[in-house]
Amino acid sequence: MQPAQLSLLADQLPTPMPVVLAELPETDVGEAISLLGALIAKASTSTSAETASGAEVNGDE
Repeated sequence: MQPAQLSLLADQLPTPMPVVLAELPETDVGEAISLLGALIAKASTSTSAETASGAEVNGDE
């Protein structure tokens, strides 16, 4: 039995993000970015409020 060498060839890697974004409709990308920004802001606000009140912040919640 011979040992096998594993490698990630360029054609086996996931498609780079700019290529994926270029294929999506611009309006959908804009809406997705807006929604993501809103989620990040909401998570940041709730985490800041919990930290300020002395509550423990657990990543499993």
